[in-house]
Amino acid sequence: MIERYLVRLAYMMSLAAGLIFASGWMMQVAARSCQGESWTTYTNANFVEDIVDVDDRLWCATGGGVARFDTTELDFTVFTNVDGLPVLEVRAVEVDEWGNIWVGTEGGGLAVGQGEGATWATYPSFQLEPENIRSLLGRADTLWVCTDEGLALITTRMTADWSDDEIDLFTESDGLANADVNVALVADSILWVGTVDGLNRVRLDGLGDPAQWQVIRMEDGLASDVVLSLAVQPGLVWAGTDEGISRWDGSQWVSQLAGLEVRQVAVGGDSVWATTDDGVWRYHIDGGWSDVTGELPLRDAVAVHVDSGGHVWIGLGSGRTSSRRLYGEGLARRGGDGWERYLSNGLASNAVADAVLDLDGTLWCTHFPGGVSHLTAEGWETFTRATTEGMLGSDFVLWCAVDSRGDKWFGIWGGGVSRLTADGQWLLYDQDNSPLQTELVGALTVDRHDNVWIFDYQNALYVRSGDDSTWTRLDLAGEDAIFDIAVDEQDIVWTGSYDRGIRRLDYAGTLNDPSDDAVTAYSVEHGLASPGVRAVANGAGATMWFGTTGGASQFDGTDFTTYRRATSGLLSDFVSDVVVDGWGCVWFLTDGGVSVLEPGWIW
Repeated sequence: MIERYLVRLAYMMSLAAGLIFASGWMMQVAARSCQGESWTTYTNANFVEDIVDVDDRLWCATGGGVARFDTTELDFTVFTNVDGLPVLEVRAVEVDEWGNIWVGTEGGGLAVGQGEGATWATYPSFQLEPENIRSLLGRADTLWVCTDEGLALITTRMTADWSDDEIDLFTESDGLANADVNVALVADSILWVGTVDGLNRVRLDGLGDPAQWQVIRMEDGLASDVVLSLAVQPGLVWAGTDEGISRWDGSQWVSQLAGLEVRQVAVGGDSVWATTDDGVWRYHIDGGWSDVTGELPLRDAVAVHVDSGGHVWIGLGSGRTSSRRLYGEGLARRGGDGWERYLSNGLASNAVADAVLDLDGTLWCTHFPGGVSHLTAEGWETFTRATTEGMLGSDFVLWCAVDSRGDKWFGIWGGGVSRLTADGQWLLYDQDNSPLQTELVGALTVDRHDNVWIFDYQNALYVRSGDDSTWTRLDLAGEDAIFDIAVDEQDIVWTGSYDRGIRRLDYAGTLNDPSDDAVTAYSVEHGLASPGVRAVANGAGATMWFGTTGGASQFDGTDFTTYRRATSGLLSDFVSDVVVDGWGCVWFLTDGGVSVLEPGWIW
């Protein structure tokens, strides 16, 4: 189940994050073909990891692209892959003297935006090889790039032509404490570099001499060898680590905030601000450190920035320790003794597990984790377990299907089945009020009679009748781990399993009487590409399509035809989802990208 989710997620997130679909599919379905040219990416841009300000705008590095926040109009503009970003998970942002916005990404290297971000371009990888960028530091015509492969220094020579840039990459052999670099700071002609195994101090005129690179570690007074952040005040250097913050006064290190992960540090006037895994902290020379988290919705504080007007801005995380960049709690600005918070309108989470169109053409997305998102003409609305008073059984929602009444059915991992009726009422089906033996729902679909088909992880297939709401458990002869369910126009039920191929269930028109059911099994010996079936889809006429770990197979009722990367236009043999659209195009989601087979067998 999770294997399919991860590959499906890689496609839906395009990155790294967010849902991609062709514009016009929602409101102008009839006006688009499978060759539609216009694409829109929707993301959650509320996990804010870095902030810079230019005039009245903040530029934010987020888990869903680059977010620009207008501090006057109080609105967001989000830039994504369709605007030119190489990937969507952005870790760092910096502005140079010419107003160019530089961003560092996770897995996509370095990109630069010009003209208020209207156009973005990726810095050539043959010039800067590291792709995982931790932070950026701009200074005059140079850009320091902190990566997991070393510290890069780009000298732009004050031109927009990258071909004449000079790039130096510093690693352990050049004096770095460790090539996995988190942060860099230049003050008084001295370069400070924080790594995962110590802090470096070197004069700028001594960069070329490894002996000039001083290494500072815990034995020298640091709170920890893992240095995450740096800031400077007159006569002081602050180093945030994963076990507190250390202050250098020119003669000794003093450590404070013991046990806290100090992620970023910023100086504003006579105060020092720090974001940590346990809230926001402020240091004042007269009173030491104080917790100023206040009424913020969570204590997972990530970024901190003091703008040119002296306003303190905080980028908030998600409160999760794993997959934490999938969503967040947005921006917060210090006002008086409290905080004002701002959220961009978007997906509930960048982990999109499923997406379906409602009867009115609006879009529903499920998230793993994150709950449910609904795109309407007015924007996105989101639903979680908390906002539905527990009627959404869990925020780990894998499946969504819409019946002919307009009711939405959600299959939930660890939460049973939730239902949102057309009139807005939430209902929950779990072990307390249904035959489900576990609340781990692995597959769900709704057929043309509004029967709801559900697989739970007690290896049981259930159907809830659309007529009288009765539940029936069906026997699929030892079936286990069903990944997908589809019901064809003849009311034949098809299931694809983890490693046992396909089951064809003919319930002979007696939904609630399993005694006359006929089950047929298909696998490799019948022509199926692989016994590991990850997707089942209805094709034209009586045709069925199957995505497997060894290619895609088409079944015409008698014979299988198999397509593999070596003999077709598939980008990979691992096919985790198959969708047949209204124009007859067959879309294949693979771990190598998305392939489409158009009518006329054109790849």
